[in-house]
Amino acid sequence: DIELIKSEKYIKKGASADLDTLEAKMKEIEENILTYEKALRAYTKINSLKIIKKSGECLIEIPIGSVNNLGREFLHVQTLKNSKRYTTDKLINLQDELYSYEGKSRELRVQIFENLRRYSKEMTDAVRKYSKKLALLDVFFSLYSAVIEYNLVCPAFKDSTFEIKNGKHVAAQKILGKFDPLSINFKNSDFIILTGANGAGKSTLLKEIASIIILAQAGFYVPCDSAKLALTDRLFTVLNLSDEFINKKSSHGMQMHEVSKILQNTTDKSVILLDEIGKSTSYKEGVSISYGLIRYILEETVSKTVFATHYFQLADLFKGENDRIKYLEIVDKKGKREIENGVAAKSFGILAASAENLPDKVIEYANYAMELV
Repeated sequence: DIELIKSEKYIKKGASADLDTLEAKMKEIEENILTYEKALRAYTKINSLKIIKKSGECLIEIPIGSVNNLGREFLHVQTLKNSKRYTTDKLINLQDELYSYEGKSRELRVQIFENLRRYSKEMTDAVRKYSKKLALLDVFFSLYSAVIEYNLVCPAFKDSTFEIKNGKHVAAQKILGKFDPLSINFKNSDFIILTGANGAGKSTLLKEIASIIILAQAGFYVPCDSAKLALTDRLFTVLNLSDEFINKKSSHGMQMHEVSKILQNTTDKSVILLDEIGKSTSYKEGVSISYGLIRYILEETVSKTVFATHYFQLADLFKGENDRIKYLEIVDKKGKREIENGVAAKSFGILAASAENLPDKVIEYANYAMELV
């Protein structure tokens, strides 16, 4: 924007001797105008007299009630409701000088900018090169700051290993102030079925695992006490999907679509994180789809998988059949979250509903229905 270039004093003093000279001349004339204003007040004995700059002109403004006994040198220019405006030969000379230097200053600023732009074109490759280096330094300094603030640690990589000790969800920790760390590992297994009550933090744990894997393989330190990980070729997640009206897919349809893409692309070096698969269809179908998916992953893909679910009945379907499944439960012990081996006995969904102040009758009817279903 050339107008911005003309008006803004963005060029540092000392960058252009010619511009500095013009700026000094302008400042000198502005001081002369202020001195002349004081002299006119003393000469006319009108303390409210002032010199204003407006639309390329310098004018003497005097309240209408004070315009008596002005000398012949005062040339009337304009009458307003409460004041009159005048000029003098001396003020015209000062005005012409000031605006002449201002015009030369604007022209020189544009010229300096155009020269800089031409020079920048010649330096494009160098600027990009140093910009990349500067961006990399910014990443390193940001990482260092995060390491100090969140006590991040350097992850270790080892084939067929996956162990996170006291992992933290940094965003949740920052927002809540306190967020219990959780440990998880795939020792002697490739598949984890993760259960726990509503609000226990299953989904948050999956996001925590995903962020640690991504950060570690990007070369960053990670939020936990220690992390031993195998290199992962792909990380797949299905979390909190909703319907897609345009493609005429329900929430369940979208979930199945994402799962299908995962099964087509996963390998034994991949990690899959699945959250409440089958929750958007009937209970019986949801459990059945989950069973089929778990069996397929175990037999066909052999990908390390964490399967968060409320379908604790899955443990009965796989009972005594597959020792590669590890069952973990997020439990609340005196207000502190912990992970234990085992399967949740129930989902506590009605208890969660009650905690949200649903009418007592709703909870009463729900408990009654539980006995019938």
